[in-house]
Amino acid sequence: MEKHRQLVKHMLEPSFFEPTGPGAKVIETHASWIFLSSDYAYKMKKPVNFGFLDFSSHTKRHFFCTEELRLNRRFAPELYLDVIPVGGSIDQPRLNQEPALAYLVKMRRFPQENQLDRMLAAGNLTVTELIEFAAKIAAVHRQAAHTDPDSCFGTPESVIRPIRQNFEQIRSALPDSVALQTISNIEEWSEATFSAVQPFLLARREEGYIRECHGDMHLANMAWFHDQPLLFDCIEFNENLRWIDTINDIAFLVMDLDDRGHRQMASSFLNAYLRHTDDYAGLKLMRFYQVYRAMVRAKVLCLRLRQTDLSTQERHAPERLETYLSSPTAIRKQNHNN
Repeated sequence: MEKHRQLVKHMLEPSFFEPTGPGAKVIETHASWIFLSSDYAYKMKKPVNFGFLDFSSHTKRHFFCTEELRLNRRFAPELYLDVIPVGGSIDQPRLNQEPALAYLVKMRRFPQENQLDRMLAAGNLTVTELIEFAAKIAAVHRQAAHTDPDSCFGTPESVIRPIRQNFEQIRSALPDSVALQTISNIEEWSEATFSAVQPFLLARREEGYIRECHGDMHLANMAWFHDQPLLFDCIEFNENLRWIDTINDIAFLVMDLDDRGHRQMASSFLNAYLRHTDDYAGLKLMRFYQVYRAMVRAKVLCLRLRQTDLSTQERHAPERLETYLSSPTAIRKQNHNN
């Protein structure tokens, strides 16, 4: 990791990405660095292994860069351009040279204020855009590949595995300020609900609802681009998190809107999606998957909090974490009331 941090430092020097200019800016997540130049964004994967995600070797990072390009071109071919090597040395890296020290996914930039999370925060996201997204996502799901009957995707075992892994990883990384009892309560509810819906999970699989989806469909991975809905940054690193129930896919967005206090927007999106798909039966699993998605976000925050070089904004992540741990309680209460 330290060698990669040194490489990142030198990649931020002026003229690395562009002949002239002040140099790129970088955004750091739990799994990658994203370099922002004038017209392009370049994503470099960190040498990390979280179990559900394994970028621990040079070969794996290269493979998942090519997978990211291939899979995201299903949704945004105009954004995802190429995989390019970084050669030279750690102290004097060179773009597009071999042998490669690292690989970058090259993407066309769009204004960050067009991301849905930023639009929502600025008061610029309306129900009209969300209804357009519902139509887009419904079309994506209709065209998505269906799972092979002989595969393990969509089985109850494959559904519960990442749910249990979330709780394990949250516990191992929880800040001291967060009560472990909250996690235990959510885990008990998830296990009980899973036991109750297992026959329905099998029926959904047999009926063809397990498809190659986006897998990470929250507000920060969606944008309003050229007056059209745009999806990007899908799951490339774990097939089991991508080959999922279509209701699981949209539950992420529904949870994200609800968690931010926009329940009416969440309902408008969901109703529009259901009108396009007629998948009203899938609502039986909506709360189950919303709670799962809240725990996904909690886990990602926990993993990032364990890393160094947090930004000023990220130092407030424990406050955000508490909202994800409290939102499942509200979701479960809403489910009980319904």
